[in-house]
Amino acid sequence: MTICQPKTAGAAAQQTEPILGRPVNDNRASLLSRSPALPRKPEKERDGYMQVWKYYMTMAYLVVPAVPSPVIRCASPDLSLSSTEAETWLGGGALSSSSESLNAPGGFFTLPLSYARGHKHHKRTSSSPDSLSERSGGEARGAAAAPAALHKLAVPLARCEVPEVRDAAVAACGNINPDALKDLMEELVPLLREAVDRKQENMRRRRRRDALRLNLNKMLLLIAQRKTFANSSFALDGGSLHSSLTEYLDGVRQCLEVEAEKDAPAAREQRLTFADFVTELIQSFPLEMYGSLMKKDLCRSLFSLFSGWCGPLAKHLGTLVPQPPTQEIDDRLNLSALKAMSALVCCGSCFAPNALAEDGSLYPWLSEMLSSTNDKIYELARETIVLLLDCNPDIGPLLDWTVDKCFTGPPRVADGCFMALATIFSASYCSVRALNTHAMHMLRRGRAAGSWRCQERS
Repeated sequence: MTICQPKTAGAAAQQTEPILGRPVNDNRASLLSRSPALPRKPEKERDGYMQVWKYYMTMAYLVVPAVPSPVIRCASPDLSLSSTEAETWLGGGALSSSSESLNAPGGFFTLPLSYARGHKHHKRTSSSPDSLSERSGGEARGAAAAPAALHKLAVPLARCEVPEVRDAAVAACGNINPDALKDLMEELVPLLREAVDRKQENMRRRRRRDALRLNLNKMLLLIAQRKTFANSSFALDGGSLHSSLTEYLDGVRQCLEVEAEKDAPAAREQRLTFADFVTELIQSFPLEMYGSLMKKDLCRSLFSLFSGWCGPLAKHLGTLVPQPPTQEIDDRLNLSALKAMSALVCCGSCFAPNALAEDGSLYPWLSEMLSSTNDKIYELARETIVLLLDCNPDIGPLLDWTVDKCFTGPPRVADGCFMALATIFSASYCSVRALNTHAMHMLRRGRAAGSWRCQERS
C-alpha cells in the first residue's frame, strides 16, 4: 500500500490549514449566512497533524538553499545567426518589421542570451487540454518550491495567536542553515523593527508587540545556540555584527529599560530569553573576533541593563552601573543576567578600563562571585577572570589583583584565582618568557603577602 505524503512544507501547511485555527476576517453578513461549521478533528489527530507539519517545516529550513540572485549577462557573440536561420526561427513577420535594427554588416545579427535560453529549452508540445494542464501545473509547482516562498509562509506565523502554530514556526526558523540565514533575516526585518517600536499604543497592541518581541528572541536564541550566526557570512559586516542585529539589540534594551518595573510572568520570560540570547550570540563566535564584534557603548548599555536583574551582586559594582531601587531575587534570571554580563565585559577589551584599574569597581563584584556558594556562579566567576586576563593583557592591575587574591583571599577565592592563572599559563600561546615573568611576579607578591601576614600576627 502506498501512502502519499506532502513533499514540501507548503504542501503540509495546506493539508493542515483546516486544523490550525487561523483567524478569518469576516463581516457581520458573512457570519450570519455561514453554513454550520464542520465537526472538529479529535485532539489526538490534530496534535499528530501539527507534529508532522512541524517536522516538515524544520526539515525545510535545514535544507533550504539561498535565494538565487539574478545574473545579468551581456549578449554572447557565439549566438550570431544568419538572417535566413533567424527568419526560419522567428518567422518572417517578426523579422521583416525589425530587419533594419537586427541586421548587422555581413548579414549577421546578435540575439539576447535570454532568448537563446528560451529557444534551447523549448520543445514541441501538443495543444491538448492535458498537455496545457501538465505544463501549467509544473510551473505552479516550481514557483511554490522557491526558497523565498518558504520564508513568506513561516515568518508571518511568528505573530500567530495559535500557540501550537506559532511555536512550530519559531522552532523551524531557529533551525535555519547558514547559507539561507541572509534571506530569513531580510524577511524578518519588518518584524524586528515592529518589535522595538516604542510609539504610544493601546494596551492590546502593546501586548501583541511584546509577544512578537518574545517570539523573535526565542527564534534568535535558537539560531545563536546552533552557532548559525558564526558560520554565516551575513552576520558579520567588516568584522562586526550586522547592523540589523545591533539595532535590534539596542532597541530591545531601550524597550526593557522602559518596562523595568513590570513583574508579570511574560516580562520575566522576555528578560530571561533576551539575556540568554546575548550570551549565546557572543559565545558562538571565536575568541579572536571578540574585539570587533560589538561597539563598547552597546556593551556598556547592555551590561547596565542586565545589572538590574542580577540580584544582590549588583550592589558590588558601585558607580559602574545605576543601582536599582529594589533587588530582584530570582535564581534563574539572576544567573542568566550574570552570564550575559560576563560575556559583555569579556567581549574584547573591557568597555570600562577604569573599572579594572587599581581598586576598580569590577574587583568587588568578581570577589563576591567567587565567594558564592552556588557552584554555577563560582564557575562563571573563574571563566570571567580567565577571559578578562586574556582580553586585557595590557592592564597590569588585573594581574596584580588576581595574584594577590591567591595569597590574601579566602580559600574559595584563592582557589578560583589560582585556577584562572593556571588556565592562562597552560594556554598554548603563552610563551616561556611570559611564564617566567608571571612566575617572578607571583613570587614577589607572595613574599609581600607573607611579610604582611607576619607583621599582622606580631
